[in-house]
Amino acid sequence: MFESNTFSDNSAVNTNSYSAGVYIDDSTVFMNGNFFFRNTAWVGGALYFEDSHVEAFCNKFEGNQALKDVEFNDCYGGAISLGDSSLDAKFNQFINNTATGGSGGAIYSASSQLYFTSNNFSFNTADYGGAVYGEGSGIVTNADSFTKNAATVSFILNFNQIEICLFIEAFI
Repeated sequence: MFESNTFSDNSAVNTNSYSAGVYIDDSTVFMNGNFFFRNTAWVGGALYFEDSHVEAFCNKFEGNQALKDVEFNDCYGGAISLGDSSLDAKFNQFINNTATGGSGGAIYSASSQLYFTSNNFSFNTADYGGAVYGEGSGIVTNADSFTKNAATVSFILNFNQIEICLFIEAFI
């Protein structure tokens, strides 16, 4: 369990570096009331989850960044990147996160299931999926707010190989 922690100004920018804040593999994680600020990595600026189940409540992700890797010419998830995982996110704030030259300004998801309720996505940017990018992923969103997110190439919410995409009272 992560509760009431601050992760700020961490960096993991070498080739193949995953998450500057926290890297979790094959786990169940509960997060509540944490602050992730100005963390930088190639994949998952603040958090990276692989083969995990994550429940995130009342966290704030601000100013985190995924930077383009020179070798692979891409980056994923300014704040969070998930692979083969599930995320149940409620009452979180995703503000001013970026995937510079990549996908998922706030969140990048590959082969994962995302459940959003009452989250705020504002001022996030990426080439693809300014707020959220999903590849082979499912998403359910309920009463979330998407405000002034920007995708320089394609879509605020971008899902490649969509499994499920259900919007319930999403404000875009």
